[in-house]
Amino acid sequence: MKISGSRKGQAAVEYLVTYGWAVLVLGVVGIVLWQWNVFTPPAPTADCRGFSQIRVFDQVAKNTGTFSVVLVNDAGMKMTFKEMSAEIGGSSCSYTGDIKIGPGAKKMINLTGCNGLTKYIAGDAYRAKMNISYYNPASKMPHTSSGVCWGPVE
Repeated sequence: MKISGSRKGQAAVEYLVTYGWAVLVLGVVGIVLWQWNVFTPPAPTADCRGFSQIRVFDQVAKNTGTFSVVLVNDAGMKMTFKEMSAEIGGSSCSYTGDIKIGPGAKKMINLTGCNGLTKYIAGDAYRAKMNISYYNPASKMPHTSSGVCWGPVE
């Protein structure tokens, strides 16, 4: 006894089974690649933008809560560095001092209270909004250099 339309039904089932296996294999490959972190982009290279006169030359952020920066005097004259603040990971950290920096000179500063960095694991990307306060000893005028730094947490 022959059932009417059975060939069409069999073709539809074969079509669904064939493509079902293909979708299943693609799903398994996607999950494996996701577990191997193939789709996770690497942390950006460390860099800073937006500063003038006294700017950040280099920086390092550690998940122990320390944030260190190297400042460089681009003003072409002696400047007095007063204070620096940074907002990282929802918390603020700062440094206050009275450091004289000659033209073209570099000075390393360690900011304290960067508790927001302890939330990161090594390799995570951070972003720090920073303000550097300084004044020109010749004119006695205060200035602020603002910018943003980012990079991987070490």
